[in-house]
Amino acid sequence: DFWEYDAGTGSWTQKANLPGAARLDAVGFSIARKGYMGLGGDHSNVLFNDLWEYDPSSDSWHQMPDFPGESRAGAIAFTIAGYGYIGVGWGFGDTNDIWKFDPVNQTWTKETEYPGAGSSGMVCFAIGDKAYIGTGFLVNDFWEYTPSTKQWRQLQNFPEPFLNNSVS
Repeated sequence: DFWEYDAGTGSWTQKANLPGAARLDAVGFSIARKGYMGLGGDHSNVLFNDLWEYDPSSDSWHQMPDFPGESRAGAIAFTIAGYGYIGVGWGFGDTNDIWKFDPVNQTWTKETEYPGAGSSGMVCFAIGDKAYIGTGFLVNDFWEYTPSTKQWRQLQNFPEPFLNNSVS
């Protein structure tokens, strides 16, 4: 199920349910007043690669082209310059990849692979035209990604041995 929170009234309103399978460890990002949600897995180790667009003006979901990388859960997602980015996470194959989603043309483009040690339980956020990705299960490295140049730059490690499944 899917819910909207109104901070002004402190109330919750149920919205249209996601048409895809129920899941955990999914990703989400927003672009131009629409929400995007997908990937993740279930309690039987079934992993998903679907992506859904939510339009709040019509309270409706539309399926987007599937994520072209390996199906996975616990991935990272961020938005920069009108594009959504999804990558890393845990799956049954290579998950150091990063993919860019163009919501206008509904296409995916493979970006430069994540060079860090982690791939699961990572933290990710964007500031301006850069993304910051790192930590995770049993690692503490931290990286800056500039999509316009497709360049990675290693930053100072997180000061603790690791930070797993954190929120940003």
